[in-house]
Amino acid sequence: MNKFVLLRRVVLQLMLPTIVVVCLVGTAAAQRVHLFLVADTNSNLTNSVLADIHNVQATFEDGLPKGKLNVITVTGGDVNGGAILRRLRGREITDYDAFVFYYSGHGGYDPQKGHYLALTNTGPLMRSDVIDAIVNPKTPRFWAVITDCCASISPVAVAAAGEPTKYIEPVLLKHLLLETTGRLDITSSRPEQVSMCDQNGGTFTKAFCSVLRENRLKRLDWRDVFQESRAETVFRSEGNMRDEVNPHRHNGIEQRVQTPYSFRTMYGNSVNGLRFGIYHDDLVIQRVDQGSPASRAGLRRGMTVLSVNGVSVNSDDQLITAVNFSPRDAEIVVRTGQGRRTFQIELAY
Repeated sequence: MNKFVLLRRVVLQLMLPTIVVVCLVGTAAAQRVHLFLVADTNSNLTNSVLADIHNVQATFEDGLPKGKLNVITVTGGDVNGGAILRRLRGREITDYDAFVFYYSGHGGYDPQKGHYLALTNTGPLMRSDVIDAIVNPKTPRFWAVITDCCASISPVAVAAAGEPTKYIEPVLLKHLLLETTGRLDITSSRPEQVSMCDQNGGTFTKAFCSVLRENRLKRLDWRDVFQESRAETVFRSEGNMRDEVNPHRHNGIEQRVQTPYSFRTMYGNSVNGLRFGIYHDDLVIQRVDQGSPASRAGLRRGMTVLSVNGVSVNSDDQLITAVNFSPRDAEIVVRTGQGRRTFQIELAY
C-alpha cells in the first residue's frame, strides 16, 4: 500500500436513513446553482482536501452553463461550525435556486446524535444541523449534502489525437442540478467503515467526479450517479485495501472495502443495497431473502455461519461487520446437518 494512504473514521455504529424522495417534476428549471465548498485544511489532510474542492469546482464549472454557478469556498480558520451555520442560514437564494454543500475532512458518528463533521478548529458539526441550516428559513428547489471523509478528484481527461474537437454542451449537471427538485444526502462509506484518501484526494470523490465527467453528455438521474460512483469506489478501494498492512479493524474484523452510503431513499427506494440477504440469531440463519446473494449461492434456513473469508465469527455483531467489511467476492463457511460447507458468494454493493 502507498505510504501516503490515510484512513479517516466516518461512522462507528449503524445509522437509520431518513426516507425522502428525489424527483424530477415539470416545473421551471433552477436559475442558479450555489456550490458551498468546505475543506478542513487545518487538519492533517491539507493536500487531499484542497485537491477535492479544486476538482469538485472544476467538475461543476465544466458541466454547467456559464453564469449558472456561484461558488462559496470555506477553508483554514473559517472552517468553524458556528460560522458555517450562520453563512448557510444567511445565504441569498431564490425559490428557483439549487444548493450543494460539499465537505472534505474528518468525520464521525455519535450513536445518539448521528453523523457529524469533525472540524479541526471547533470540533463536531452535526450533519443534521447542516441540513437544518440549508432548509431554513428557505428551502432550495433542490439541495444536496455530499461528504467525503478523505476527498479528491481525477484530472479531466484529455482528448486523444485525432478525435474531433467540436464542442458539445454537457447536459448531466444541468439536468441533475437545474432541472431536478428534491434532496440528496450521501457520504463516502457505510456505517463502521473508514474512508480512504491519498495525497491526490479521497477515493470516493475521485470516483464521484469521474462518473460526472464520463457521463457529462448523458441525462442520468441521481440514483444512477450514486450507484455508478459506489461501484467505482468499491472497485478502487478493493484494489487499494487488498494488501494494506495495517487495515482498520472493528469487532476484530479487517476492513477490505469502502462502500458509499446514502442517508435517504431515492425515488422512494433504498439505494444502499442488500449485501448478503440473511437474517440470523446467534449465527443461525433464520431467513434468507429470495433473490439475494445468499439465496443465489444456496444458503438456507438452519445453517450456522462459522467464518467469512477465513476469519471465524463468534457473534452476530462480528458476522454483520465481516459482511460489511468484505470485498464483493466472499467465502462463507457454514455448518449444516451433514457437516461443513463452503460457499463462494458475490456480495451486493
